[in-house]
Amino acid sequence: MFNFIGVGSAFNTKLGNTSAFIRKQDSMILVDCGGTVFHRLMELKLLEGLKQLNIVITHTHPDHVGSLGDVIFFAHYALKIVPKLYFPKADWIREFLKYIGVEDTMYELIGNMNADIL
Repeated sequence: MFNFIGVGSAFNTKLGNTSAFIRKQDSMILVDCGGTVFHRLMELKLLEGLKQLNIVITHTHPDHVGSLGDVIFFAHYALKIVPKLYFPKADWIREFLKYIGVEDTMYELIGNMNADIL
């Protein structure tokens, strides 16, 4: 069952950017990572103890990828894990992440949307 971190779409900052997750023990699937999402993940302590993080990005509007870099950096530096990132247009997301300073070695990109996650 999905749990929602935010339901405010792009402009309702009080309700946060729309994002959902499923957490099972030390694994989590995160759907979208807008600008307010990293802050909420930290506030709710949802990243604590993770050994596996799977991030599904639906599209590249800022309310869906605005804090993606922060989540990847946290996974790399604090959790010492390499998150799996699911997005069908690999070149787009790689280029975006490169421009915000996220190195290719900090995440694993999976462009096949039929992949097994958990």
